[in-house]
Amino acid sequence: MQRSPTQASGRAWGWLALLLDGSVTPWRESTATAEPRLPFFPAAQQLESLRRLNVAAATAGRRVSPELARALLLDGITDRNRGDLRLVGEDEWPFGPPAVQPSLLPARDLLPVVAGPLARRLAALPERRPRRPLPLVRGVRLDGDPWAAAVAHLRQTARGRSRTGRRAVVLTDDFGTVALRAWGHQAVSGGVLGPQDWLSNRIRPEGPPPALRLAKQAQRVAAEVGVRRTLVVVGPLPVAGLPPTPPFDPVAVDLARWVGRPLGVLVAPERRRHLLLESLVPQATRAAGPLTVPAPWHDLLTAYAERQRSLLRGAGYPVLGSLDGLLPAPVSATAFHRDDDVLDRALELLLDPQGGMDR
Repeated sequence: MQRSPTQASGRAWGWLALLLDGSVTPWRESTATAEPRLPFFPAAQQLESLRRLNVAAATAGRRVSPELARALLLDGITDRNRGDLRLVGEDEWPFGPPAVQPSLLPARDLLPVVAGPLARRLAALPERRPRRPLPLVRGVRLDGDPWAAAVAHLRQTARGRSRTGRRAVVLTDDFGTVALRAWGHQAVSGGVLGPQDWLSNRIRPEGPPPALRLAKQAQRVAAEVGVRRTLVVVGPLPVAGLPPTPPFDPVAVDLARWVGRPLGVLVAPERRRHLLLESLVPQATRAAGPLTVPAPWHDLLTAYAERQRSLLRGAGYPVLGSLDGLLPAPVSATAFHRDDDVLDRALELLLDPQGGMDR
């Protein structure tokens, strides 16, 4: 519950005034006092988010605009799992969570604050008129890697290739990459799980999730177009008629997962996914290394890949690349990003006046 101006001390309002003026002073070091400047006193998560935005701006030699600062404080918190947290040292309340030292708050508590302004910025982008389909241009039936297929479908539609033809392409890659991309597809489609939780729920000894059942996917489309017209593509290889799959940056995709929550309140589900895939994720993407997953998922993914490789070879589909490429990359000790990485990326986007999302 947000507190009225009279329920916060002069010192609390003094810290807020410092933050609105661009200060990076943490709460524990603040001694300034001030009168109320807003109709209510913000939660500790909002205040600390503004302080960290000030830190990011100072590091980049910039300054947070008054409009953005107020947006962080007035937009509210898009995830109420923790509720509004109070500043340690303020008057105690007989209910609610305990007071906190804001500088010790984890990124997970701040991401629901910064997601709101990014969502509003996305929702304000003008809708593009779909191009009229070109009647003589036929596309292909896409299956396999759900992330690559979704991106290719969007790009095909934008280019006017909205008709499906009499050939099929099953897009895939090493199973570590495909597993993380399957998580990413869920993340931009309203999923709430992070990559580790998604792997724990989907990569199990009982069998692979649908995204990794390549033989069944190929069999389904081959029943419509024929085995010889069903091409299995392993890896980021060029395919005639299909745009290349852009780099997959798990940090950018995880940010889309956070922003997708408040964005889903502002726009319809299909537009939400389009905005995340075509605007937010490309702008948030940075150079990303190979996608790997650690044990125990690596062992299960290897077993899945070996089984699917055998089934695909036996079916006789034409293959672009090598089916050995289905085997996941070697285990990496640093397979997963941190919530702090996602928060840093969000702050970076917020500091861009246009958000770089008007694509």
